[in-house]
Formats: sequence, C-alpha cells, structure tokens
Amino acid sequence: MDFHLLGHGIWFGWVLLSLVLTPSSVLAQQLTDRARDYLSQSVGLTTQELESISAGEPVVKIQDTEDRAEVIMFGAVYVDATPEAFVELYRDLDQLGENEEYLGIGAFQDPPQLSDLREFTLADSDFDDLRDCEVGDCNVQLSADGIEAVEKIDWSAANAEAKANQFFRRSVLSGLVAYQDQGNEALGTYMNKDYALDVDKTFRQLLSRVDGLAGTLPDLYQYLTGYPNAELSNHEDYFYWEMVSFGVKPTLRVNHVVIQDRSELARGGIVVVNKQLWASHYFQSAFDLWLCVEDEAGPAQKGFFLVTFKGSRQNALIKGLIGRLVRSRALPRAQEGISKALAVTKKVLEAK
Repeated sequence: MDFHLLGHGIWFGWVLLSLVLTPSSVLAQQLTDRARDYLSQSVGLTTQELESISAGEPVVKIQDTEDRAEVIMFGAVYVDATPEAFVELYRDLDQLGENEEYLGIGAFQDPPQLSDLREFTLADSDFDDLRDCEVGDCNVQLSADGIEAVEKIDWSAANAEAKANQFFRRSVLSGLVAYQDQGNEALGTYMNKDYALDVDKTFRQLLSRVDGLAGTLPDLYQYLTGYPNAELSNHEDYFYWEMVSFGVKPTLRVNHVVIQDRSELARGGIVVVNKQLWASHYFQSAFDLWLCVEDEAGPAQKGFFLVTFKGSRQNALIKGLIGRLVRSRALPRAQEGISKALAVTKKVLEAK
C-alpha cells in the first residue's frame, strides 16, 4: 500500500537472569530493591508467578495503561531449548500460515516485488466497506488520498473487485518501498474516521509505554523509531504481509520484523520485534517484542527465558459502553491466547 493511502519493562528481561530456577527462600534475597519494586509495581508479578515461570509454566499479565485505547501485555515462560531454535521457528512463515487464524501470508523479496502480493486479496467484507467509503467515514483504515482513490472505482462494474485488489496490491508495494526509503514518515495519516491519526506518532507513543526500552536497549529503540537512518549492529530485517481472522472481520496487515543477536554485547541474548506498518482493521498501531534471555545457571546453559511484550492501540476500546464491554471481554481472551501460544511454542521447541 502507499501507506499514505491506505509492555512495560524491557529491563525485566534482564532481571530474569537473576531469577533462574531460584527457590523462593533465596529469591527474595537475590532480588535488588529496584528489581523487587519493579516486578511488583510495574509488571505485577508475585513470587509464585516468578516460580511458575522458572518451572516452565507460562505467565501472562495485562499491564495498566493510562490510555484505555492502548493494550500492553507481558508474558514469559522458561524453555529448555536454545534461543536460536526460537528464531528459526519465528522466521518460518509457512509454519505460521498453518494456524487456523491465518487466511493468507507472504514474504517480501529484497527489493519488494509486485509478485510478492499475488495472493494478497481483500475479504468480501472489505469490498462491502469500500463501496461506501468517504473521508471521515470508512471502515477500512486509509488516508484521505487512499479513500479518494477508492471512491473513483466504478463499483457497478463487473471487474470492480479485481480493480480494488489491484489498487491495494500496488499501494502496498509502493508504501513498503517508501517506508524502506523514508521510514515512519511514509506511514502517513489515517483519515477513515472523524479525526486524523498520525501512524508514526501513534507508534512512537505506544512504544514509549514499554518502560526501560529507550534506556536499556537504546540502539534498538532508535532503530525502530529512526529506521532506515539509525544504526543497529548484528541484525536482520524482513517484511511480510498477512491476512488474519481474529475479529469480526479478517484483517490484512503489513509487518516489519527486526532480529538482533546481542550475544556479543554486555547484556546478551536475542531480541525479535514485529512492527506493524499497516492494518486494514482494528489496530491503529501494534508491535510484538520477544526477548530470549539465556539461563546462565542452567545445565550447559541450554535453556532460556522467553519473554514477550505485546502492544496495540485500538480506538474501538474507548467508544462508550460497547467499547468498555469489548475491552472487558477481549483482554482476558487475549491473555489466555498468549498463555496458550507460549505453551505451544515451548512444546514445539523442546520437542526439537
């Protein structure tokens, strides 16, 4: 798309290094005041939950946010495998696409090609929404230019849906190329509602909710906010699109994945970040952050703590009584889903 058209506490991951398989009687003695305060006040973990993580049981917490449209979730589990095995699994888009929630998925070449989007197709509900689109009133997240382009499609024509798919494929491609050249500036402004939403500003605000990221991993923080002009050592980037069914309507998304191996740095481990560039519905901004923190006290240093922070902004969560009801029901389901995902990831990695 032409994008103009269209948890708290990273520091906690490093705290886990001091918690590796520690009995509760010793746990309190080993935690510094800073760590104890942080874990209890910011993340909200109890001693029992810390023990559960070390014992291989997933723990997921919903983090408090001042802005009710924002959702930050923390999760962690101990995995008896290597961080490299997790990264290999994460890179496997074919495996990801086998999940029943996925209706389509595809990687972009370097440089991106239009052929990468040959299976990128709007859902039937999207066509219905686009027929009635106008600036300030559209159920697909688009900029003013994007909505005006959609309005020019002859929806009475037999090939209208083919034209719409063609437009979005070309817009996705040009938008991704622009992002790779200009960074967040190319993400544009959504004008599908009666307010303007700056995607870059929204992402920066959401990312800032992760306490300690800018201070603990400053190079990564600068790269996520300053791409492509910021430097980041020992990393790789890749981009992919997906159609996922996790709401009333299927959602198309375009994502930027950053994987950094920090094993040669003072605070080692592997960090994976999945940064949403665009979504057709629900999420104005979103990211998934994964920390693979090796268990230095484990046998042959084999195992690691898999820590994740998932952030998203969903303005629908603050719209009156319905929004509050949706939030009250959706968050516990998301919490359960992340817990199951961590358990499955652990099982798959340990089976290998």
